Amino acid sequence: QHFSTRGLDPMYQTGFSKLIFNSRNRNIRIDSLKLTPVYDRAAFSANNEYQRDRVELMVPSLEVEEMGIRDMIFRKRFQAKRLVLLSPDIRIFKDKTLPFDTSVYQPMPAQMLKELSFYLSLDTLRIDNGRLQYEELLNMMPQAGMVYFDRLNAEITGMTNDKDFRKFGGALKVSADARLMSTANVHLSSIFPLNSPKQNFVMTASSESFSASLLNPLTQPLSLISASGGDVEQMQMMVN
Repeated sequence: QHFSTRGLDPMYQTGFSKLIFNSRNRNIRIDSLKLTPVYDRAAFSANNEYQRDRVELMVPSLEVEEMGIRDMIFRKRFQAKRLVLLSPDIRIFKDKTLPFDTSVYQPMPAQMLKELSFYLSLDTLRIDNGRLQYEELLNMMPQAGMVYFDRLNAEITGMTNDKDFRKFGGALKVSADARLMSTANVHLSSIFPLNSPKQNFVMTASSESFSASLLNPLTQPLSLISASGGDVEQMQMMVN
């Protein structure tokens, strides 16, 4: 109970209020899991030379089902049937007054899985009733632009670097539903083939109609553009 550590990244502190392990059904439950930046936004930026996401995470309950405990302890192989995040609150802030580091290659999800230093096989990652907020600060702007999604329910399958799964056409698949700014329902789905040398993927997204002024908290601080009326009938996106 009441565990916390600075972990591998000195910019963050991780902790939880309680961890329960059931050896019979190989389940783990963690209550009040937190990832907290050590510094406030100004100090976080001052301690970074280039742009870096500042992440705050609060998960009231995290559950791992049917975890391979023996493989994890003795072979450093992480396997589980399902990981469920109940009502997570994720807040991301990016200070774009700092330069972008062009020397760093940002891999796609398939490449990130392949480059892990340990074996990972997670059948399903599920998010139930989550909230995701993103803020961005630009040069010469007095405040950050903000957009958020609530009632976020998502399912991710195929999170593995298993060589056979990749070889025989396995894919990382994402399906998510949420509300944009507590108003418009949005849906996103994507497929990332794990054996693609070019890291190709397909992503589609769509939203219901909403008032154009709904996005003012994002567009006003970032572009000095705001809407006083009108509606967006629908938005659709397809990316290859």
